[in-house]
Amino acid sequence: MIHETIENSRRSPRIPAQLFWPGLVIALLTMSVVAMTTTMMLAVSDPAFAIVEDYEAKASAWNETSAALHESAKLGWEATIEFDDDVNALNERTVLITLINDDGDPVSNATVQASAFHPARSAHKIILEFTEVQPGVYTARFAPRREGLWDFALTASRGKDQFIDHQQQWLMDFAGR
Repeated sequence: MIHETIENSRRSPRIPAQLFWPGLVIALLTMSVVAMTTTMMLAVSDPAFAIVEDYEAKASAWNETSAALHESAKLGWEATIEFDDDVNALNERTVLITLINDDGDPVSNATVQASAFHPARSAHKIILEFTEVQPGVYTARFAPRREGLWDFALTASRGKDQFIDHQQQWLMDFAGR
């Protein structure tokens, strides 16, 4: 009898089968729901993912966009984008855009704007408004959050003329390092 009591005290308590198997099924289903919810949250919160705004309207207006690009190319204007090496305390640097026509003369008195984004954060667009500092040279302050390749969608308007350009530029030596 003493031997039987010692053996019973050494055995670990067992979960009855009527609780163990339903509990196991519920635990596996719960783990599956948690894994799927985590995956969904990670996929939806990706800052590199961006949806093109008004995609259907832009697709419907493609003929007009194509005509505008063709008219822009007929202007013969050319834009170059450069970054100033000086970075201020707010991590801003100056962006220089030089506009010239097909004769090499500066394009003055234009309204110049650009939209810039880094492909790793394509949902975060930075809108730049440029001011003319000398004939054909336009500047704006730009506060990038990362170095690397940046996409610039540039528009320059003067009277009825509208120049449209898209360029990719490398921004290195981030934050003056």
